[in-house]
Amino acid sequence: MRVFPAQVPVGIPNPTLFLYPEQNAGGYFHREGRNSHLYQWAQIYHFHPVSAAGTHLIQLGYAYSQSDYSGTEQNCNVVIQREDHTTAQTIQFSGPAALSAVRNEFSFFYQDKWQLHSRFTLDYGVRFDHNGLSKDGANIAPRIGFVYALTKDNKTAVRGGVGLFYDKIPLNVATFLQYPAEIITQFDANGLNIVQGPLTFVHSVATPSGQLHVPYSLGWNFQLDREITYGLIFRFGYEQRETHRDFIVDPVQTSTSASLNLLNNGRQSYREFQWTLRWNPVERTRLFFSYVRARARGDLNSYDQFFGTLPNPVIRQNQFGPLAFDVPNRFLFWGTIGLPWKLEYSPVLELRQGFPFSKVDENLNFIGLRNEAGRFPFFYTWDFLLQRPWKVVFRHKTYTVHAGLRIFNVTGHDNPRDVQQNITSPLFGNTFNAFGRQYRARVEIDF
Repeated sequence: MRVFPAQVPVGIPNPTLFLYPEQNAGGYFHREGRNSHLYQWAQIYHFHPVSAAGTHLIQLGYAYSQSDYSGTEQNCNVVIQREDHTTAQTIQFSGPAALSAVRNEFSFFYQDKWQLHSRFTLDYGVRFDHNGLSKDGANIAPRIGFVYALTKDNKTAVRGGVGLFYDKIPLNVATFLQYPAEIITQFDANGLNIVQGPLTFVHSVATPSGQLHVPYSLGWNFQLDREITYGLIFRFGYEQRETHRDFIVDPVQTSTSASLNLLNNGRQSYREFQWTLRWNPVERTRLFFSYVRARARGDLNSYDQFFGTLPNPVIRQNQFGPLAFDVPNRFLFWGTIGLPWKLEYSPVLELRQGFPFSKVDENLNFIGLRNEAGRFPFFYTWDFLLQRPWKVVFRHKTYTVHAGLRIFNVTGHDNPRDVQQNITSPLFGNTFNAFGRQYRARVEIDF
């Protein structure tokens, strides 16, 4: 690591993390201690098959859980430096904080697998959930799915479903008001004189009722399977998920005041078309070819980025745009090929567009729309596993041991994981941290 002189403004005590366009230096800013407990009780009852306009397989179940979380949170100082090593901004924190939260959850579900006809099956049900951190009461989530064999030879089938799915309120969301507040100070071009601040971003729950609501998703899918010839099956599918009431954070700043708002109105949308071929040419060989056309959009200031396990101290205004995992085009090939001497060769080939990225200025403010400054280079990787099963007798018992070698990125193709986003850097737009060829031994024992 190249060491650079740190120009720190007077009055900023012992900053430990420097964010410089070419590198980060110092220690990580975040320290925490956690204690958590989870208690669960669940039961499911399976009824005997019921004959009524077909055959019904009915299930009833319920679950209760209690989880609690307590801990401490302490953040050290952060200094954002320009290309010339002058200080552009400092981020301090209000001090150590004690965090605690308790969550009680209860759920009940009913499910019926109803075979109306030898070629048509309906799967429907409903789930009731209650989350103690929310004032919503019971959340009702119906789901329904079907499978229908279009032809009498059972070589063509359509299937699909739609459902409402409620998520959970994480315990670290419930402790948002307890976290240390950020204190941000802006400096002039020489990095020594204050031009704005220090501003304390007071934490605030900015929901209409001041209460939290459980996030939920509405999802549906449709799929067509057709056996073209013996051992060769074609599949076309469409999937869509719309997420609502996600947790996001958004800083609001004026010349005299500032707040970091917790919002409960985040949205995400994911849609994909998929074309897949499954080929079983001979025994012990199964191959898959798949192409996916997808689109992922959503609010970009998701809560876990800033208050998760590895939080980011730099919080900028929320935007709606391509999500970090948005990949419009992806091709996959995978499977297992049986070789002589009981060897099994399992290749995985992935070809896809790179993930999107943003560009930032010297203050790490986003320039233009986020995740629309460009994409990482085209991603290509070929991995494989070569293994063989062995019979091992131990204490008069016979076990199957699968032993082999796994190689990642066989060709050593340059697949970078980082990009220089800062426009003030002479390396702006360059990519780094490529994932090279890696080897792993693999041993699996079947009991």
